[in-house]
Amino acid sequence: MVLLRRMLRLCRQLRSDPRLHLMLKAGATAAVAMAATMAHANGTLDICYRSDAAPFSYVGTDGHPVGYSIEICEAAAARLGMETAMVEVDSLNRLDALSDDRCDMLCEATSITMDRRRNYEFSLITFLTGSALLYPQDLADAPDGDRSIAVGYLTGTTVAEHHRAGTLIGGGRADFAFEPFDDHTIAAEALAAGTIQSYVADREILNAIMEDHAELASTHRVSRESITYEPYAIAVRIGDDRLRIALDEVLVEMFRSGTIFDLLAKHIPNRRFDPVLTDLFAIQSLPE
Repeated sequence: MVLLRRMLRLCRQLRSDPRLHLMLKAGATAAVAMAATMAHANGTLDICYRSDAAPFSYVGTDGHPVGYSIEICEAAAARLGMETAMVEVDSLNRLDALSDDRCDMLCEATSITMDRRRNYEFSLITFLTGSALLYPQDLADAPDGDRSIAVGYLTGTTVAEHHRAGTLIGGGRADFAFEPFDDHTIAAEALAAGTIQSYVADREILNAIMEDHAELASTHRVSRESITYEPYAIAVRIGDDRLRIALDEVLVEMFRSGTIFDLLAKHIPNRRFDPVLTDLFAIQSLPE
């Protein structure tokens, strides 16, 4: 009871004394920064990657993680003169892995949201996309509401948040039944096998699925309209300013020099000349 009363008294003090609140917040930030410095002391940066988020983060034919986001992270590590180690995560545990110091940065397909910004630092925006629907081509021929469609989506994502909010997709020419997946690769196999008929994911990931499963090209298409807005960035721990600044410096150099377009040509060629990305990169070409 004594401990409970002390805790309640402290809560009241925090509410009534903003200076105390700021002091505690500053102390917590300093502690996180110290922990990040200690984590980097061994000269290695741990990169969290996903094996199912091509073309941003996946395992190449040689068995090593590759992708658009991974190359950005590797460039930041090189700028700091540090080696890298790869730590595999999935859409559900990736943020926890960063919080628990299992890695130093998330180098995959992470969207910035206000909720995430309250708990993590983010680099400049690395890419801009939106989620879309991969659906059967003959869906347009069905009478309104005359067909049942099983639609997959990935857990632990902004798409999953839209599903929980009831704002994903609905109505039109089909009754949609939603099915969660923990891995894009597993969902792609379900699509190819006909277990599900549609899938909602970020547009570039859907295009990668279509490339990996050529048989889908004759039966499915990707919607032109985007369902969600997805600004990607590299996430690091709050207080890890050295790493965040290194990421931003690398990105600004890529934006100014145009090497970011070489990275697009290598991993996402159909977006190399996209005027939206061109403008985004130009806007973020910050002066010294």
